[in-house]
Amino acid sequence: MLIFDRGFARGQHLMQWFMRRKIRFVIRVCKNAGVTVLGNVTTLKQLNRTGFFPKVVYHRSLKLRLNLYVARDNNFDDPMCLISNYVYELKIFICY
Repeated sequence: MLIFDRGFARGQHLMQWFMRRKIRFVIRVCKNAGVTVLGNVTTLKQLNRTGFFPKVVYHRSLKLRLNLYVARDNNFDDPMCLISNYVYELKIFICY
């Protein structure tokens, strides 16, 4: 499994390449990233929910189906938002 920080969140083509080759990855994404969650187009900042969201749509044109995990800590302003092609929510969080 490959683990990346926010700088790679704009690497949609890299994510797509990993997915085609069945390479697992976890990437922390910025709160202003656009996603479609439960049929609603939003940014992660506006989502204002925590938890595991399977098969969200990441990226407007490539429409990558990825799993999203959002965790919040009251000591930090920003949530920790992780996207992954890996299925298990707890393992996604622990890996990062």
